[in-house]
Amino acid sequence: MPPARTAKQPKTEEIETATKTKKKILIVAFGDNLTAGYQSPGPGKALPKSTPYTDPLKSMIDASLEKIGKLRLIEVTIYNKGVSGEASSDLLRRIDSDVIPTKPNYTIILGGSNDIGWGTEPDEILENLVQMYEKAASAGIEVIACTLPSVVGDQTYIKPRLELNELITDYCFDNETVYVDLFSATVDPKTKMLDKKYSSDDLHLNTAGYQKMAEAIFSQAFVKLIHVWTVV
Repeated sequence: MPPARTAKQPKTEEIETATKTKKKILIVAFGDNLTAGYQSPGPGKALPKSTPYTDPLKSMIDASLEKIGKLRLIEVTIYNKGVSGEASSDLLRRIDSDVIPTKPNYTIILGGSNDIGWGTEPDEILENLVQMYEKAASAGIEVIACTLPSVVGDQTYIKPRLELNELITDYCFDNETVYVDLFSATVDPKTKMLDKKYSSDDLHLNTAGYQKMAEAIFSQAFVKLIHVWTVV
């Protein structure tokens, strides 16, 4: 009886070649508290908690690549450049140092929540966001724009969010820019408020909320992009 055949093991050189020829995809998540994953300190805790959406987003992308047998061929890296407390004007100043020189393939831009808290008009916030979108696009970086999630409570802060989100959506439609609707993904449709199951303090999201953000960004943007990566 002839000896049983064993599976051919890849040679060291083949593994090294595959590693060198991996397609590398770099993503920069750029924004404020909502990108940093800020959660207010819970009862009896002195320090805030950080659970950025970028962690589950990376897991979802890798799992999708693994499912179609492409994980060894495509390496995805996500840099989180979220800074709590920043307004859109701060982000506009920072994009030239934290995004453009990094030369990512994609940047996810989410800003304006703090502006609304400080009474900045939606038109002014959009102007800052558009400058960021255009700076990135001019540098050859594909933009993924995001609408703002809602908040729990005062309608005073919900109305300008709806106005800003409509402006963002209209801009993206007119300019063929990819966008993700985080408002619809996390809102209670009956009240237009942030669904309480996603809230840590009525303003910031909790772990489930940031997970939901990741799911929305993955399903509305990266499912299609992964197909592009694997066929080109």
